[in-house]
Amino acid sequence: MLPVYLKKVSIRRFKQFKNVVFDLSTTRDYVFNQDALTSDGKLVKTALIYGRNGSGKSNLGLAIMDLTLHLTDNIKNFSLYQHYVNADSEIRDVEFSYEFSCGRDIYRYEYLKEKPETCLSERLFVNDDLVFEVDEKNKILRTPGAEKYGFSTLRTENLEISLLRYIVSNSNLEDGNPLKIVMNFVRGMLYFKRVDSGNGFIGLESKVDTNLFGYIVEKGLLKEFEGFLWEGGICETLEARQDKDYQNIRILFKKKEQSLPINEVGSSGTLAMALLFYWMKHFDKASFVFIDEFDAFYHAELAEFVYKKIKGCGKDNPIQCVLTTHNTNLLSNRVNRPDCCYIVTPDRIASLPELTKREIREGNNVENLYLSKTFGVM
Repeated sequence: MLPVYLKKVSIRRFKQFKNVVFDLSTTRDYVFNQDALTSDGKLVKTALIYGRNGSGKSNLGLAIMDLTLHLTDNIKNFSLYQHYVNADSEIRDVEFSYEFSCGRDIYRYEYLKEKPETCLSERLFVNDDLVFEVDEKNKILRTPGAEKYGFSTLRTENLEISLLRYIVSNSNLEDGNPLKIVMNFVRGMLYFKRVDSGNGFIGLESKVDTNLFGYIVEKGLLKEFEGFLWEGGICETLEARQDKDYQNIRILFKKKEQSLPINEVGSSGTLAMALLFYWMKHFDKASFVFIDEFDAFYHAELAEFVYKKIKGCGKDNPIQCVLTTHNTNLLSNRVNRPDCCYIVTPDRIASLPELTKREIREGNNVENLYLSKTFGVM
């Protein structure tokens, strides 16, 4: 099977975004750090997202993940989707368009919503050829691709769920069918974020282990987790212990006199590393991962270690990762490349080379260029 990647997302009237495009195909011919791109060099595989507070970095992730809300039964967090429609817009609906790249083919899925749970209309294209169109308001139902794509025997009128989801769930489609390819990609999408008050997840799984440390122990991953922390400079010896009632498995820092529970005394950075380790163990099922404020609790050296670790996850698995950050140390051609770094504003999402007429060379200090506003708004 050919690898599938997200190529472009168009967003209209969602939260602070009026009309923006997040394009992962605007790559340049830099010869360094090519592991941040897909193997053919045409798409960004690991992206860093910058922008001022309130610019829309987190909401970009929610916009990308929106299609998982009506297409899957995976983890949802509707509380993050409050105040859904752009507050300044006279048009009171939200419009999304997603382009997926699969070899030479482009699949485009677009829809309209007034609220995150249900679609008002949806359309699917394969290389600009319409496969189906549903418009509830205008009572339109067209399926010109029904025979070609294997759902001509299905009754497609008066549905209460997405037509795309209905077709894939009720048809025996071959693995190479574009509808099945799109749905499989969406099912593999994941968003997560570490905050002091808890962890936020969207996608990939229908439920998540609330005891991440219990998962690590039960799966026999304690030594691997310990090594992961040591690689990141957190040099602690770990041991596992069950509570007296044998219900809760805990991980502790092993000490001479008294071992200490990691979830009670571990630093914010250590707990963030545990969350990352947990989800990395699920990356084999993932197609796309969005990590919001991925390094909010990390020292600069640890942030670089984690970035490289995530970037390396796609060597054997065609997984795309998008990470939001304020860390300008990562704007370095030593570990990154300018066409994989984006700046978000409510009016535009663009990679660094798109934001300047200046040629960016490998020897340039991209961090200094960023701080001196070569790329405009910081």
